[in-house]
Amino acid sequence: MFIKSGRLKIMLPILAIVIAHCTIGVRFVGQYDEILDNSTTELQQYTNSYLSGLKRNVDSPEGSYENNKNFYADVAGMVGILITRSEISEEGTKKSTLTDMFNDLQLLYGDLENSHKRDLSLKIIGSMQGAFDRSFGAITRYLLCLKWHRKTS
Repeated sequence: MFIKSGRLKIMLPILAIVIAHCTIGVRFVGQYDEILDNSTTELQQYTNSYLSGLKRNVDSPEGSYENNKNFYADVAGMVGILITRSEISEEGTKKSTLTDMFNDLQLLYGDLENSHKRDLSLKIIGSMQGAFDRSFGAITRYLLCLKWHRKTS
């Protein structure tokens, strides 16, 4: 009876337009960014190399904070760029997961720097290495999911 009256014929196209309009512009995750992916890998390599050298030199003048200030300035600039790129890639999304991960990574570098200013030990370096590994692992997994999603879309 509803179909015979023609209401359904009129309502279905309108409903389809409304549903399409509501879902087209909504994204829950950002777009995959190859530069962001490559830069993250480079930063991880740089960090791992730095921490390995720091472990060897922790009790020597080469391991002092004064002799390593440039590392912290370098990574602050690198992470700042990653945050900017992730914010752009996540514009218009419901969540800013990747940006949050890079902000957390920035906090880790701040924690390492503060520890280095006070009294850095092999135990602290090892603990920080584990934290960096987990953080970079989460970011890499997320970027790989975005990359996979792009290929299947």
